[in-house]
Amino acid sequence: MAAMAVVTELDKDGVKGLDPVRKVSLSRLVAERIREGILKGTIRPGQSLTEEDLARMLGVSRSPVRQALMQLEFEGLIRRDQNQAATVVTMSAADVEEVCSFRLALETLAIRYAVDRARPEDLENLDRIARQHSQSARSGESLARLVELDLAFHEQLVNLSGHTRVLAAWQSIKYQISFLMFTCDIVGHDEFPSLMETWHSEIVEGIRRKDPAWCTRHLRMHLENVHTLLSGRHAEQALSTTEEPHV
Repeated sequence: MAAMAVVTELDKDGVKGLDPVRKVSLSRLVAERIREGILKGTIRPGQSLTEEDLARMLGVSRSPVRQALMQLEFEGLIRRDQNQAATVVTMSAADVEEVCSFRLALETLAIRYAVDRARPEDLENLDRIARQHSQSARSGESLARLVELDLAFHEQLVNLSGHTRVLAAWQSIKYQISFLMFTCDIVGHDEFPSLMETWHSEIVEGIRRKDPAWCTRHLRMHLENVHTLLSGRHAEQALSTTEEPHV
């Protein structure tokens, strides 16, 4: 009876410290696996993807693969033609310009709201992500980890704005940002990790000071530098591709 009383008490008041079990759809898991392959380069830009091949490799039916490809198309990682044939995107110089300029517009708008709305605990979380990124860069962690932490910092920054439409728009391009950072490998640039550490810390400090001009200036410097590096690396890669000898 005593044991039953304990259970009843827990049922009534709720069990503290346990997160609910999330149901994750199979199509979402398939999308995550394909996305990971695209972002990490095991599935290359321009590569064709067929539902049949993907279903066979992943050990699932074609239905969740079809749904996953629709999601990845929405994220801008694949393109499908009129016959529904899927191909991993190959970013052009115009694509780089559009993604970077749109990101700049979204984040500079978000930070105006974040300065007013960020609570002390929000700043602690943002600062924690910035420190994790710095430590990972200094310890030579993988490109995947550095990109993950950099985007986590910026997503948290946009989240702090409380501007739901800005957040939705930013999330619609975040995987394209990640794709560009991987394919152009700017995180591995000699001076880039230390520059990111400086910019991130200055942004956090500006929010703490409630200084929107300070925040906007350093955020703009950061993202414009990212744009310059991405454009330069993209141009170098395009040139090396055209100069490759034909066999």
